[in-house]
Parts: sequence; structure tokens; C-alpha cells
Amino acid sequence: MHKNLLTLIAAIVLCISITAVATAEDELNTGFGFAVGSVCGNGFSIKRLPVHGFGYQAGIIYFKNTDASYFNIGSELLLTLNRTSTTALYLIAGISYEDQFNTEIDSSGLNSNNREVDYESHHREYGIAGGVGMGISYNYARWERLWWSGDLVLRAYKDTVLPMPQFGVHYLFK
Repeated sequence: MHKNLLTLIAAIVLCISITAVATAEDELNTGFGFAVGSVCGNGFSIKRLPVHGFGYQAGIIYFKNTDASYFNIGSELLLTLNRTSTTALYLIAGISYEDQFNTEIDSSGLNSNNREVDYESHHREYGIAGGVGMGISYNYARWERLWWSGDLVLRAYKDTVLPMPQFGVHYLFK
């Protein structure tokens, strides 16, 4: 589990490093916002929408309450197909990791109904998911700085490949 997480973090760092060497542009190209998707990651998101070349998107969220916890992180590499002042079209490829767990199971192995539950198998069966995907992303500026995105990705998960939508909204700055 930790090896997969380290691989994902390395992929995010690689995406950021690739775009860091790009020359400065006089365009709105970096944004912070919120995204929901099986590859881009659910939660708070940072996105770089270059006029030419490669960009990235990374998202992360973690929350925990008395009944459950949830963690999700994702990273995408974007290749510019077309970008205007109000629209952008990108090819995307990325990787994501998700972990959910019902915290009602205590350390003695009993759930809230005092039934014995195997802690490790419950976690594996209901919680951990990772996958890779690729697809296309369309971005639209409703106002100059507020960009909406809609993606369609093919996500590989275990032995299944599914078409999955993704959505996001980002406030862009220079």
C-alpha cells in the first residue's frame, strides 16, 4: 500500500517538474479549485492549462468522522490539443489511489453490532482502489478566470476498463 502511494507522489512531482521548466507565459494558466473524478482525484485540485505542451492536474481529499474515513489522491498529465482564450482541449493520462474504511470496527475485531469482523479482509474488500486512465478533457471559461472542465476517461481498475466522466471548476491565475 505504501509503495503505491509513494509511486503516486512521485508521479505528481514528475508532472510538476515537467511544467516547471516551461517558459513563462502571459496567459492565465494555473488554477486552484475542486474536481471530482476517478483519475484526476476527488477534492481540492491544482491545474496547469498551458497554451502549448504539457500541463498537469492533481487532486486530494481526506476526511474522517466517527463512522468512516476517506482518502483520495490523483494526478494527470495533460497534452494541449487546442487552447483559445475561452476554451481548451487536452489529451489526459493519469493515476489515482483511493482508500475508504468503516471505522466502526474496533481493534478487537467487533463491529457496532458486536459481530466479529476480520479487520484486514474488510479493509481490502471495501476500501482500497487504484487505477490508471486516459481520455480527453474539454475546458471552458465562463468568466475570464473561472474555468469549468468536463472529461471522459477510460479507467482501468483491476480487470475492468470503464468509461468514466470527471468534472472540475478552477480559478485561474498567472
